[in-house]
Amino acid sequence: MRIVLVSPEYPGVTRAGGIGTVTSIVASALARRGHETQVITRGEPGSGRDGEVGVVAVRHRWVPNRVASELLARWRIAAAALALGPDIVQASEWKADAWWLARRHRVPVVTRLDTPTYLVELLNRGAVDPNSGLLRRMERDQTRSSASVIAPSAALAERVSADWSLGPDRVEVIPNPVDVARIREMAATAPTVELPARFVAFSGRMEPRKGVGVLATALPAILTAHPEVHVMMIGADPGVDAGRFMEGVQRDLARVRDRVHFVGELSRPQALAVVARAVIVALPSLWENFGYTCLEAMALGRAVVATHTGGLAGIVDDERSGWLVPPGDARGLAERLTSVLADTSLLERVGEGARRRAEDFDIEPITERLVDLYEQVIAAHGTRTRVRRRKRRQPYAAG
Repeated sequence: MRIVLVSPEYPGVTRAGGIGTVTSIVASALARRGHETQVITRGEPGSGRDGEVGVVAVRHRWVPNRVASELLARWRIAAAALALGPDIVQASEWKADAWWLARRHRVPVVTRLDTPTYLVELLNRGAVDPNSGLLRRMERDQTRSSASVIAPSAALAERVSADWSLGPDRVEVIPNPVDVARIREMAATAPTVELPARFVAFSGRMEPRKGVGVLATALPAILTAHPEVHVMMIGADPGVDAGRFMEGVQRDLARVRDRVHFVGELSRPQALAVVARAVIVALPSLWENFGYTCLEAMALGRAVVATHTGGLAGIVDDERSGWLVPPGDARGLAERLTSVLADTSLLERVGEGARRRAEDFDIEPITERLVDLYEQVIAAHGTRTRVRRRKRRQPYAAG
């Protein structure tokens, strides 16, 4: 097959969060199976290669009219994709980069749900961007117009299906794959940041939906009970609420601020190198579509304390590969972390369970499911195209 993956980000071209990471993993796996795989992403115009994967960057040209600018951006992506002659296109719903392609139906589009803009805004305490209305509509429209829709977790599939009226069985759940061997290889990198002897790690954007505020409320009690423990906070600060959110976090941490280290955004190998050396990883998200950071930590044999919500609940086996606490429960988070930090043998045993559980999400079997889905979608699209052509050839019959 000739496959095009459309992603708003991609490692080595732009900063790459979860969408870029998953796109890179899937693209490489598809190429290894012999499929001609290309990625279209945003960035300075040009073409290159990431191993066996072709990468095309498209720069969005600004025009004074915002609606025209957004439409032009999607048209340029569609033109770049169609020029590659794909059999199928897969794209994230976030930013609706395949909106034009999905609506035109010239090539079958599979939309992969990440976390739509409306849901991100809701989870970040309802902080709605007044300029995001068009984007929210385009994300929904692309998803509804797609030949197929997939989601990494049942929780995300159910939530978006209900909110966007997608209908029963419209979304197929295919978990995000992890390249376990590659994660462990990258984590072997020597950390460039100074690490305490014993520390808890957090990795994620510094925003409410990642549970940063909940963790900040819980940490004084945890660090008071364990005076030898520090905390490494890895992730970018997007400046939520004009920076006031992180100001509140810093106030909550005032008593233990000297033992909580904000290291900012790190490269993926560096972030993994830090996580691999943590005693435990805390991931108190208010909601997660999947939990890629959680799965990476588990692949490294780190026990996790995560929240019983969204995709996390489908990854962590409570008390076997980690522990689950209610989302938003700072007291429950503090009690659980305080308890397990006192039992080194328990952390080692659960960490080994985490390592084994992560292997259930290794890349090959999940890639095989994707390929099967693509083949079904391509076959169905070909049938619909032939039917449409026959209908156009039928002579008009006067009634």
